[in-house]
Amino acid sequence: WGGYGRFWEQVLRWAGKAGQGGDCEVYADIRNRDVTLTVDAVDSAGKFVQFADLTGRVITPTFEKNDLQLTQIGPGRYRAGFRAGVPGSYLVHLRYRKAGGEAGTVQMVQTVVTVPYAPEYRDLSDNEALMRSVAAATGGRVLTNDPEQSVLFERAGVNFPHTAIPITKHLLIVWLVLFLLDVAIRRIAVDFVALWRRAVAWVKSLFGRTAAAEETVDRLKERTRRLRKEMSIKSADPLASHRYKGATEDTRPLDMPSPVAPAEPDKPEREPSAPAKDAKGEQPEHLQRLLRAKRQAKGRMDKKD
Repeated sequence: WGGYGRFWEQVLRWAGKAGQGGDCEVYADIRNRDVTLTVDAVDSAGKFVQFADLTGRVITPTFEKNDLQLTQIGPGRYRAGFRAGVPGSYLVHLRYRKAGGEAGTVQMVQTVVTVPYAPEYRDLSDNEALMRSVAAATGGRVLTNDPEQSVLFERAGVNFPHTAIPITKHLLIVWLVLFLLDVAIRRIAVDFVALWRRAVAWVKSLFGRTAAAEETVDRLKERTRRLRKEMSIKSADPLASHRYKGATEDTRPLDMPSPVAPAEPDKPEREPSAPAKDAKGEQPEHLQRLLRAKRQAKGRMDKKD
């Protein structure tokens, strides 16, 4: 059969792994369950492949398919990420077409990302020798596998650590305070009674300051009302607002004799005496006017009071 060689060539090509382009390198960064894929695209001439249409698909360990869309983040570098729900191997299949290339020229890249199990699943057996050595070094004990026979809170044989704390500095501070207090008590005379009185007076002044201020304001208001009343009385009586002024000259007739006391002929001559009353027992006229004015002023003051 003439097509024998061609037939088997096609069978092997179909069954074998598809050829991958050598322009891309894929890197996977796994942090917890977040997987980040970074693709560096460089052609055979060493130039970065810019603005390539790069898509992908992820097949999970449970045979679920998720699409990826890679975004260019730098010269010839593309990045995408996905969330690994379960541990296992994830098959990543990438397809890209160069910008400006021939229509239908598509290159493929495949890679596998393995998400490991949690670190605590690495060790499947316990290290009994290490536990016993730690218990012996710290004064502890190793519990049995039977939870009913293991007394978890038993303190027998458990050595509690003791730490010595120096208190010399604290004692010196206390001694210094007591020494100064003793010297102050012996040398300083304190009048506690006077201090108590001053404290009581200070407290009373705090509570009585408001009442004293109100009393002072009331007195000032009362004084103001009295002054206004006096001013109104003086303005109503024009005679009361003027002070009495006596005559500076004698207005009597010239032929009227001066009111002097008669001198005795048989007695020796003596100094002139002060003005006396006239023969009828009356005082001089200007003295009478002064007395009347004084009585009137006193009467007005009594009425005001």
